[in-house]
Amino acid sequence: MLKNKKSQIISEIFKYALVGLVAALVLILGYKGITSVKDKGCSTEMVKFETEIKNIGGTLRYGTKELQSFSAPCGADKLYFIDSKAELGGISNPLIKDAVKGSTANLFLLKDATLEKSLDIGSIEIGGNHILCLLPKSGRILVFVEGAGNSVKVSPGKDQPTC
Repeated sequence: MLKNKKSQIISEIFKYALVGLVAALVLILGYKGITSVKDKGCSTEMVKFETEIKNIGGTLRYGTKELQSFSAPCGADKLYFIDSKAELGGISNPLIKDAVKGSTANLFLLKDATLEKSLDIGSIEIGGNHILCLLPKSGRILVFVEGAGNSVKVSPGKDQPTC
């Protein structure tokens, strides 16, 4: 009788250990799967954003102005538009200043104070100091774009927060 009880206890311990091991494997593999899907989702968002933003004002005739909305990809918290007339001295963010040097990019995406992506979106013009920094509102940015011949004038949309 005692032998039978001992083997039952060992059998129960083995079952619980096996269930614990399977549960741990499911949690680990599930976390890795979710992380992988999240990373692929961010890559997809970035490609979609690049496609949309590179066509900014592409169909506008000279003098035509319209409001355009873009979703900020991958949770970007700042977007810098910089035209070709911007002087490095007018750029206060050191990451952007370093990225602009020797680059043809004129759109920079920052997330958590790190440069996520830089893009060349064609010829753009920005009034004032030739730099426009936008803070996404509800994950979106609103900009007015105006056809200006070979370039596009970009300005913040109504109620669009700026840096």
